[in-house]
Amino acid sequence: SFDAPDKYFSTGGARNTPVGKDSTGMARVVKGTMIAQRYGIGGKPWTSAAGRNGQKDWNLGQYFASIGRPHSPALAKDILGNEGKAAVFYSIGAPYIALAGDWLPIATNWTGLMPMAVERNFGNLAEMYAMVVAVADYGIRPKMIDNMMVSNVGANDEGWPWVDQIPKERACDPTVLTDSSLKMPHFLHYCQHYVIDELKDRPEGGSLFSKYQVPDEILHCPEGSAAAEGGEAKQSKKKSGKMKLGEDGFLPEPPLDLIAKSKGQLRNMFSHCQATRMTNLAARDYRKWFCSVEH
Repeated sequence: SFDAPDKYFSTGGARNTPVGKDSTGMARVVKGTMIAQRYGIGGKPWTSAAGRNGQKDWNLGQYFASIGRPHSPALAKDILGNEGKAAVFYSIGAPYIALAGDWLPIATNWTGLMPMAVERNFGNLAEMYAMVVAVADYGIRPKMIDNMMVSNVGANDEGWPWVDQIPKERACDPTVLTDSSLKMPHFLHYCQHYVIDELKDRPEGGSLFSKYQVPDEILHCPEGSAAAEGGEAKQSKKKSGKMKLGEDGFLPEPPLDLIAKSKGQLRNMFSHCQATRMTNLAARDYRKWFCSVEH
């Protein structure tokens, strides 16, 4: 609901009015609208530039014509061939918020557009580009907002201004998430790496968090488990990773009394601490369900 003044979720860094109004005049997410976090992916699918490195030209007009949809909303004159104009609406990423009734056709189209996007972008942004083209094809122009998510500690936007106002002595304090005196972003998208320099000499390690280096064994069932795979000797695929598990099989968590000395340290500590705790929580939940005879 976005109809109360204290619902700051829909305010803050929005580029324009976040949502429309329903039949009663209340500001809400209604059919045919979407709110999404602003990302720096630009409007590349609408570029007029030629493809590079063996990739196909985006040329959305030609593509949609080839599948019998030459009048797709994704081909609107104000954005077709204008990467910058398209970015005003479609330089977005998770979280995306829309009604379930809109998500079904969008998700179906998203899946169908993936082969096209992969042919035009070999990198890991192909699925994001397929997503925004699917949204455009459905006729939605999302409203972008900054404050729903934090990810890159070096970013000047995202929801970092809210994290920056956390007292520096509470950088690793889990209660900041439930402290009603603090406004916080709703999501930590931990696709970046986070470093706490003060922990580099700690015997148990734990100065780095990177989702790409979390050891596979965190999801292994412990010795003596009643699960069929419990106790089997498994080799990690990440032999040279900098992240190590503790003796309990989980990531070493940073101490709660860390004190940040700068904005950069605060952002790294906050992100590292939250990501580490949530990863361990997810792993414990996984083991509860898959490493015991009861499940």
